[in-house]
Amino acid sequence: MGAGFEFKRELLEGVQDKSLVEIMADGRAVNNSEFELVDQKKGGVVRWVQPPETGRDYFVIGDPGQGLRPPAMRPW
Repeated sequence: MGAGFEFKRELLEGVQDKSLVEIMADGRAVNNSEFELVDQKKGGVVRWVQPPETGRDYFVIGDPGQGLRPPAMRPW
C-alpha cells in the first residue's frame, strides 16, 4: 500500500478487489506459471498477471511512476 504520500491507504483499500488478491495467492501457492506478481522496493506491485476468468469484467488502474526509469519502463 505504500506510505500514503500520493494516495491515502483508505482510498486504495476501497478500490482493491480482495477476491483477485485471493485468486493470485492461490495460483502462486501451487506454482502456477500463469500467475505472476512482481514488486519492487519503493515501487510496490509493478507487474500483476493472472489468467482471465470467463464472465468476469476487469478494470485496471495503474500509476506509471516517475523519474527516468519508472516501473512501467523496466524490462521483463
